[in-house]
Amino acid sequence: MTLQEELAFLDRYLALLQQRFGDGIQVMIADEVAQLQGKLPPAALQMLIENAIKHNEHTKERPLVIDVTAEGQHISVSNRKQPITTAESTSVGQHNIVERYRLLTSQKVTISNTQDEYRVTIPLIPIER
Repeated sequence: MTLQEELAFLDRYLALLQQRFGDGIQVMIADEVAQLQGKLPPAALQMLIENAIKHNEHTKERPLVIDVTAEGQHISVSNRKQPITTAESTSVGQHNIVERYRLLTSQKVTISNTQDEYRVTIPLIPIER
């Protein structure tokens, strides 16, 4: 799926999130992301956003802000950690993304999990002409 197709899909998904959670979830997509060219595994960005929502508190009083940024030919999805104490992590979503990339390319997914922030950086797969 091209990045532009993925972003169009993500836009529809974010509209549903807005209806469900209102201002409790804010997804900020940097302008430069749309300028990149490449492919992603289908629904990769959606899965990363779902993962952030699953593991973090998100209320109107304490909204979850998810940033989608570009770093060269990579896209990062990050959020400040607001852990939900009842959410058990099975790491299935994270493993799924890593495994899909392993099957499609030799490029690696980078996961940064600090005390304050969780960030997953995924490479764009070049479009073959």
